[in-house]
Amino acid sequence: MKRQRAPPKQRRVTVFWRSKEKYVTVAAAGIITAAAKKEIGSGYMTADERRRKAIEGYYKAYREYKKLDTVREHMRVEMSGDTLIEIHRYYGERKGERVLRVTQEEAEGAEVSAEVAAYEQAADQLENMIKSRRESLEARQQAARKAAV
Repeated sequence: MKRQRAPPKQRRVTVFWRSKEKYVTVAAAGIITAAAKKEIGSGYMTADERRRKAIEGYYKAYREYKKLDTVREHMRVEMSGDTLIEIHRYYGERKGERVLRVTQEEAEGAEVSAEVAAYEQAADQLENMIKSRRESLEARQQAARKAAV
């Protein structure tokens, strides 16, 4: 009698693409296999990939804003999942006004964790602040050129 091979284990791996979740076949260790990646398609991201992308996007925007202003960040992620991100303007060693504050509370059954949502929201707000800051700097430079002529 020929021994049959056991089907691969099915484990629910949360993958995101336009707010859809999908079951995929994964290895016993929970690593997404090449076949699973092919099944998922190019538009899906795992929760870890989405978190990594959110953190990279936030720090990219933060470093860019730091070039335009003297700021420092304060961040707290609690065990309950609640997240706080604050950015303050500094004058030398003296703490100035708060430039940005993002808070997210962990919710049951949420699509993404509060940490990821906070990073994404903070990155969006920082990009808007960078854009407006550059526009105001360009306007001042143009006004200075006109006054010099």
